[in-house]
Amino acid sequence: MSKAKTNRRSKKNGRPLVELDELQIRDIELLAAYLPIEKIADYLDICEDTFHEIKKRDKRVFRAYKRGVSKAQAFAGNNMMKFMQYNGENPSQLQMKYQATSFYLLTLRKDIIFA
Repeated sequence: MSKAKTNRRSKKNGRPLVELDELQIRDIELLAAYLPIEKIADYLDICEDTFHEIKKRDKRVFRAYKRGVSKAQAFAGNNMMKFMQYNGENPSQLQMKYQATSFYLLTLRKDIIFA
């Protein structure tokens, strides 16, 4: 786990700004496919509100998060397209894969879709 660095540059009489390095931004992209924002913030050892503020302030973080979520959604959507093209697989395995992918797509949180 990597801790976020604090920058001495801050708002007047406020806490120092939290800055993320390139490795942490890469981690956000990888984790965004599997974890909600709350868990990503825990991984970075910051609070959820701070993560949202960083996303607003740093476009690299916002893009990395959206890219990670989009990759996961594309993978799940691709799996759904494969289910529509039955290729002779064992029907019970196909049904389990379909149910798992459907569950993933149906349980996407609004903060992931509309972030």
